[in-house]
Amino acid sequence: MKQFDVHFFPVLLILLIIASSCTVVGDSGTADRFDWQNGESIVPANDELLSSEQRQLYRKDAEKLAVRHINELDSTQTEIPQKLVDLLYKGLVHIALSNDPKAKDVTETYNVHARMPVSPREIIVEADTTAEWISAWRNEITKTGNKELDTLIEQFNFTLVEYRELKHVLPTAMATLRSDQVINGYAVGRLFERLEDIESAGYDYVTDGSDIRVIFFENHLQYIYEYGFGDCPSGCIGNHRWKFNVYKDGDVVFAGEEGDPLP
Repeated sequence: MKQFDVHFFPVLLILLIIASSCTVVGDSGTADRFDWQNGESIVPANDELLSSEQRQLYRKDAEKLAVRHINELDSTQTEIPQKLVDLLYKGLVHIALSNDPKAKDVTETYNVHARMPVSPREIIVEADTTAEWISAWRNEITKTGNKELDTLIEQFNFTLVEYRELKHVLPTAMATLRSDQVINGYAVGRLFERLEDIESAGYDYVTDGSDIRVIFFENHLQYIYEYGFGDCPSGCIGNHRWKFNVYKDGDVVFAGEEGDPLP
């Protein structure tokens, strides 16, 4: 009979505990160890030390990360909890205000921001230009007179912000609808796609470039900043990553970096 090393099982147990203690936003996992749903959070950062433009960018980053997190937890959930956005925003601001030179690399030198979804409050709707209600959108009127469509528009507080017809692929029109709140556009888009004359709906699409991801640990969040470089429209030749742990008391700890040499 094959003999097992007596040290194997304790090591295996430790590895299993580590593997089960986190959730990655943007990758996989369902366990939410940082219990933000029941009030756990990070102490507020003094974002008044940032410019108005910086605050807007980090708020948008937080909204993008929140959308991805909710969509992974429940792809049918359309609403994004504000307390989740606030939590993720606090972590981003703490990193931006950190004196760690590595934090300055990601926030200033390389100016890394979250990539997807491009606009967490907007969806792109492709519709048939022969639909009876399409004249409303042609005339820049949000409400169409179509009961089912207008019900969704009202539910998510959408406003029509752009309409154009694709001349080379008629009869197709593209409309941009913007909400006054953060939405899970993946789930909302599927609701629109159930309607007659709607060909597709959802977030605008972008492929390559830099990004931010978040891992939810039991007592901290780990933000992973990814900087893509070198012909990114075709796939990015290089990629470099930095990791930062942000604890509930606001402490920021640089957790390492890896990847291709920076340009």
